[in-house]
Amino acid sequence: MTAETVLLSDIAVVLIVAGISAFLFSKMRMPAVIGYLVAGILLGPHTPPFSLVQNIESVNLMASLGVILLMFSIGLDFNLKKLRKIGLFSIIAGSIEILTMMTIGYTLGNLMGWSHLESIFLGAVMSISSTAIIIKVLSDYGKLKESSTEAVIGILIIEDFAAVMILTMAAPLTSGSIVDIKTIISMVAGIVIFILISIILGAAVIPRIINRIAREQPGETLLLVCLGLCFAMSLVSLAIGLSVAIGAFIMGVIISQSDYVEKVIEKITPVKEMFLAIFFVSIGMLIIPALIVQNFLVSILIAIVFIVGKTLSVAFAGYVANLDAKTSLVAGMSMVAMGEFSFIIAKLAIDTGAAGEFFYSTIIGVALITSFVLPFSIKKAGRTAELISEHLPASLRSTLGIIERLRASVREKIATSEEIRKKVRTDITWIFIDITLIFVVTAVANIIYNFTDIMSGLAEISPGLPALIVGSTAAALLIPPVISIMKRIRAIVAVVVHIALDTGRFNAIGGKVIYKVFMNFFTIFIIIVTVIYLISIVPIPPDMPYISPVLILIIGALVAYLFRDAIKSLHQRMSQALSRAIIEDEKSKDGIPPKNQIG
Repeated sequence: MTAETVLLSDIAVVLIVAGISAFLFSKMRMPAVIGYLVAGILLGPHTPPFSLVQNIESVNLMASLGVILLMFSIGLDFNLKKLRKIGLFSIIAGSIEILTMMTIGYTLGNLMGWSHLESIFLGAVMSISSTAIIIKVLSDYGKLKESSTEAVIGILIIEDFAAVMILTMAAPLTSGSIVDIKTIISMVAGIVIFILISIILGAAVIPRIINRIAREQPGETLLLVCLGLCFAMSLVSLAIGLSVAIGAFIMGVIISQSDYVEKVIEKITPVKEMFLAIFFVSIGMLIIPALIVQNFLVSILIAIVFIVGKTLSVAFAGYVANLDAKTSLVAGMSMVAMGEFSFIIAKLAIDTGAAGEFFYSTIIGVALITSFVLPFSIKKAGRTAELISEHLPASLRSTLGIIERLRASVREKIATSEEIRKKVRTDITWIFIDITLIFVVTAVANIIYNFTDIMSGLAEISPGLPALIVGSTAAALLIPPVISIMKRIRAIVAVVVHIALDTGRFNAIGGKVIYKVFMNFFTIFIIIVTVIYLISIVPIPPDMPYISPVLILIIGALVAYLFRDAIKSLHQRMSQALSRAIIEDEKSKDGIPPKNQIG
C-alpha cells in the first residue's frame, strides 16, 4: 500500500475503535479517557495476534499535536481574569498539596528501590490529578455548584500550571546532567521571565488582531490564525530550549485576553478533542498488558498511597487555606484520580529513557484503578465527612470549631474595617516584596559567582576568595529581608490575636498563648526554611573545600552586623524601588518601613 493509504487506514481504525470504546465506557458511566486507553491496548503491537495500526510513528506524531492543543486550551481557560478570581486560596492550597504529593511520591519510589529519576517522576505523576475525569464525574453527579467543587476547580487550575512547569523542567532532569537546587531555581526563574515577557509583549498586540479577525472574518480564518500562532509559539519555546508545552500554554494565555476568547475555544475544541483522543490511544498502544498484570500489586500499592495521600493533603491544604474541615475533606476525596498529565509525564519518562516500561505500565495501572475509585469516592464524600466528624474526639472537634469561628471573626473584621484591611494588605505586600528581594539577591549573586574565575585572574588571587566574598555578601544582604518578613508576620499575628480578644472567646492570658504559639511556629518555620535555602544555594569555593556553607553564613552574619546601617539603608532603598513597580505611590508611602523597621 502507498503511504497515503496507510495513513488513511491508520486514522480510520484509530478513530473508529476509539469512538466505539469511548461510547461503551460512557454507557458504563466511566470516563472516555479509559475507553481511549483500552482502544490503544487493543490496537497496539503488544496485543495478539497482530497490530491493527501499520505506522505507529504517524499516530505518535498526531498524538504530539494533541498534547500541544491540550496545553493551548488550558492557556485559553487560564486567563488573567480567572487567575484573579481563583485568588490566594487556590495558590496556597494548590502549592501545599502539590509539594506534599511530590514528596510522598519521591519517598515511595525510594522505599520501593526505584532509581533517583524514577522516584522524581513518580512524585511528579502523583502530584497531578485528572481535570477532565474529575470535572466529568462531578458533572454527572450534579455537584458542580457545591462549595467543595469550587475549591477543587481552583486547585486543579494550579495543578495544570504546575504540570506545564514540570514538563518544561523535565529536559535537564533526563539529560544526564547534575541537577541541584541552584539549577532548579535558575530554571524556574528563566521560565517565569520567559512567560512574563511573552505575555506582556504578546498581550499588547495579539488580542487586538484576534478581535479584528473575529469581527471581520469567517470562523475558519480565526481558527487557522489561532492554530498558527499556537504552533509558532511552541516552535519559539523549543528553539530556546524549553518544552513545546510551555509555548502553547503561553499563546493560549495571550489569546485568552481577547474579547472573543469564547469563540476561539468553540472553534478549537473539536480539533483538540480529535487529536487528544489520538494521543490517549497512542498511550494505550505503548501499554504491555503482561506488564500491567505483572506489576498489578505495585499499582495497587501506589494507588492506595495516592488516594490516601491526595485526600489528606488536599484536606490539610484546604483547611490551612481557610476552608472548613468538612468541605476540605470532601474536596480531597473528589480529587483521587490520575489522568491526562500523568500519562504525558509517564510517556516523557519512557521517551527520554529516565524510566523503563515497567514504570509506564505501573502508572497506567494506577490511573485505571483510581479512575474506577473516583466515582464511588465523590458519591460517598459527604457522608464520609459526616461520619468522621461524628466520631472525632470531643476535644479535637471543639478545637476545630474554635479555630473556624476565630477565622470567621477575623475575615468579618477585616472585611468591615478599612483600617485593619489596609494594614494587613500592606504587610502582605511588603512580605511579597521581601521574598522577591531574596530571589533577586540570590540571582545576582549566582551571576556574579560565574565570573569569579575571571576576577581572580585579573587580581592574581586565589579563585576561592572572590567566591567567598560573593557568598558572604549575599548572605549579609539576605538577612534584612528575612528579619523584615518575621516582623511583618508578627504584626499580622498581633492583628489576629487582637480580633480574637475582641470576640470575647479568649481572655488576655489566652490571647498571649495564641500569640506565642503562632509566633514560635512561624519563627521556627522561617528560620528552618531560610537556613535550608541558603545552605543549598551558597557556593563552596573550589579551592577551599574546608569552607562550609554554614561558615559562609556565619561570615555573612558578621558582615551584616558590622555594616548594619549601610545594609539597612540599601534594603530600604531596594524595597521602595521594588514597591513602586507593585503598588501605587500613595499606598507605597503608607507602607514604607521606617529606618528603624529592621534590626
